Amino acid sequence: MDSAMKRGGLMVVNPITRKWIYLPVGSLVPPHAESYAFAYSDVTGDYKVVHLFRDELGYMNCEILNVGAKYWKEVNGPAFGLFGWLGYIPVSAIGALHWIPQVDHSDYLVSLELAKEKFHKGPLPKSCRTHDRILEMGRFLSFVAHEELDIDIWILKGLHDEAWAKHHRIRTIGCVLDMVPILSLKIGEDMIFTREEDGSLHAYDFKQGLMRKVQGQIPPTSFPHINSLIWWEKAPNVCD
Repeated sequence: MDSAMKRGGLMVVNPITRKWIYLPVGSLVPPHAESYAFAYSDVTGDYKVVHLFRDELGYMNCEILNVGAKYWKEVNGPAFGLFGWLGYIPVSAIGALHWIPQVDHSDYLVSLELAKEKFHKGPLPKSCRTHDRILEMGRFLSFVAHEELDIDIWILKGLHDEAWAKHHRIRTIGCVLDMVPILSLKIGEDMIFTREEDGSLHAYDFKQGLMRKVQGQIPPTSFPHINSLIWWEKAPNVCD
């Protein structure tokens, strides 16, 4: 999913087939008061665009668009006071979308169960600091947290009645306090970090236990999603 700035809206792009679809405009709010997410529901088989936003009274609202539909649907938003800000990119994993709701010292995450379209509050294994993040890792939800000069990786395998389990510790040499995780491949493969200081990218190889600097760039306004979108060929507003 990417910003369609020239049209003042959003678009979903399939880079493999080179097809894209423009989305109908939803509620208009200032960028700092909203969060967009793109996810696939294994239960319903729908691709969903989720728009979470704060209204003028400070209440959180949510609307959902099934890709291919003409209208957004309102759903009950999360409870008042759960969100301090909306700056972290939401993560899709274990049948839900997940947000870290505070800039710093967040002890919980907020999840939207995709099939039921209901919000839940869940604990984190430890308080989330500024450079910690949640990521999708091998279809599970991971929490990547700094512990002094090391980095711990926790895994959550289910949304209900599951507990966080520590999966791996990255032992580093030197100060990496500003190393922010941004992308994970399959469990046991590379995890990508960026340095807040200079924006450089670094990949951690789980098999070799090594962190190396790599070349590349992550578009800041995109929400990558891996799955098949071939059926968009049937949508009336798909463009070549």
